[in-house]
Amino acid sequence: ELWTNGIVLYPNPTKNDFTIEVESMSALTENINIEVYDPMGRTIQIGSIPKDGGGKTKMSLNGYVSGTYFIKCANQSFEKHFKVVKL
Repeated sequence: ELWTNGIVLYPNPTKNDFTIEVESMSALTENINIEVYDPMGRTIQIGSIPKDGGGKTKMSLNGYVSGTYFIKCANQSFEKHFKVVKL
């Protein structure tokens, strides 16, 4: 589907907080599950963007070491991966 790229993550790099936002709310027919992995590949956080919410969620890497973290955003329809750099 065309909207699978319609998710953005900002700011990146970040000091602590970042936002994941769905650009096309009309395409959001089900919740999006979010998983955050540390540089070793361990799941350190989970979250979600509810289909009936504002289309975005804020997450934080406060308390984690600097480095590259991996974000997976997925539901039944698609899966998208991001890398986010914590300064």
